[in-house]
Amino acid sequence: MRSRFMTSMAAALTMAMSMTRAFAAPKDYRFEAVSPIVEPSRGNRVAIRLIHLPTNKVIRDAMVVGTGLKMPMNGMSSMNGSVQASRTSGTLEFTINVPMAGDWLLDITAKIPEEAEVIHGLVPLHVETSQPPVSRDAHRPSRGEEQSNDNADC
Repeated sequence: MRSRFMTSMAAALTMAMSMTRAFAAPKDYRFEAVSPIVEPSRGNRVAIRLIHLPTNKVIRDAMVVGTGLKMPMNGMSSMNGSVQASRTSGTLEFTINVPMAGDWLLDITAKIPEEAEVIHGLVPLHVETSQPPVSRDAHRPSRGEEQSNDNADC
C-alpha cells in the first residue's frame, strides 16, 4: 500500500513539474538581443532570444505575432523604422531598416504554444556607425593658412 502511495506521489510531482512552464506568467520571460549593437543600414539582421527566466532556458518554439521599431526622441514624436520577423534555429531573427544612429527599441509580441497569454517586450538596440563621421571643417584650411598661401602666390 505504501509503495502505491509513493508511486502516485512521484507521478503527481512529475506531472506538476512538467506543467510549470504551462502556467508561467508573461513576466517570467525576457527578450534579449544576441548582439545589441548594429550599424545603420537597410536590411540589417538582428538575432533575439526569448528566455524563460526561472529556468534560464531559451524558448525555441515562440511565434512572433507583432513587431515594431522606434527611436524615442525627447520632446518630439518617435522616429519609426521598419522590421520584418523570421525564425532560425531557436532564435528570432529580424531584418531591420534604421535610417540613423542612436538608441532604438524593438517592440516584440510573441506567442508560446503552452502559454495562455502573449509575451510582450522591448529590446534596446544601439545603432552606431563603424567609422566616426568626418568633420565638415577637416579639410578646410585655417584663416592663417589661407593668408600665408595667398602671400606665397604674390
